[in-house]
Amino acid sequence: AVGLWTVNIATDFSNGANFVGVAMAGRGSGTTLSMNCGGAAGAGTFPLDLRDNTNTNRDPDNPDSVFCMFLGDQA
Repeated sequence: AVGLWTVNIATDFSNGANFVGVAMAGRGSGTTLSMNCGGAAGAGTFPLDLRDNTNTNRDPDNPDSVFCMFLGDQA
């Protein structure tokens, strides 16, 4: 769905509940996007909820990408 992303994590962490992720995205149709990183994630996934300043879900378009970084103890 628009603005709702799921990032698949290829690295196994020693404890699936004890890692942190951070994400950055481009702008969305001329507006700044806010990003909620978290929620009900399955094993090996990290959900992202991107919204514009009117609280509408929106995908980034300038650039049209999301960059993620994860920190935790590797298995």
